[in-house]
Amino acid sequence: MTLINQLSAGVRMVRSRADRSDSKSCLFTAGRTFILATPSLLPAHCSGLPPPSSLLPPPSSLLPPPSSLHTQSWSQNRWESEGGPDTRRFLLTSSGRRHISPECYVTGQEEEEEEEKKKKKKKKKKKKKKKKEDEEEDQEEEEEEEDEEEEEEEEEEEEEEEEYEEEDEEEEEEEEEEEDEKE
Repeated sequence: MTLINQLSAGVRMVRSRADRSDSKSCLFTAGRTFILATPSLLPAHCSGLPPPSSLLPPPSSLLPPPSSLHTQSWSQNRWESEGGPDTRRFLLTSSGRRHISPECYVTGQEEEEEEEKKKKKKKKKKKKKKKKEDEEEDQEEEEEEEDEEEEEEEEEEEEEEEEYEEEDEEEEEEEEEEEDEKE
């Protein structure tokens, strides 16, 4: 009565043969390879499925007890997540029914990968910041050296000017003496 196609390691698709004209599919994740396909949880276009016991273990083995769930508010509905290395998130609708959200299944390995990515980003930022600081320090040192060189050049020019002035004064004195002698 139903056709099960494995789409990936964690998702299977249940397609109803009752109405072939309906191309819609019911897609749920519950753990890595199970389908949550109890008739009370499926949309109307997926009616006609056999009882869930013929497809998968009883739903009670898929869903953690409510006491172990951590609740978080999400507009009018509530998302619940199970603690531990594997995290499954469920939507409690206003009618109290529980659906597993396909995009909200997160494994411990994925969480570790996300943490590693964050650490790498932080390291890159630190390296960039340090590199920028080093470049700024180098630039400041270069500017200081240039300033010192300019000051030295200015001092040398001043000394040369003083020497020229002294020479000019000496020449003037000599000329005056010569004129005095002539007179």
